[in-house]
Amino acid sequence: MDKKLVDAIYNSEDFHKLTRTRSRFAMRLTVALLVAYGIFLFCIAFFPDFFAIPIPFLTHQIIPIGIAYAIGVICFAFFLTALYVHRANQDFDSLNQEIRASFLAQKALLDKEKQEGKQP
Repeated sequence: MDKKLVDAIYNSEDFHKLTRTRSRFAMRLTVALLVAYGIFLFCIAFFPDFFAIPIPFLTHQIIPIGIAYAIGVICFAFFLTALYVHRANQDFDSLNQEIRASFLAQKALLDKEKQEGKQP
């Protein structure tokens, strides 16, 4: 790609809007997962007896709260990943395609002008 075109893309307001929005969303999801995992570690460190409390299930098997919470944190991570992928496919990809299309159109005009300038 032409360096002028790359610089134009990096300096465009739409590109900055896309990167800001995507970064802000990713940071929110990251903080949500870190909070869930932090609570897990906090409870293990300071309330180990709480995580040892058994939860009876219908099959008469007993699973401690800690195991159930750990499985919940893992499922929450999968949910957050699916949420990011959904938002990326729905919003971020469309913004990316708009930015790309507008700058490729500008590049085509510049290439056309260059070709016309070279002809006698």
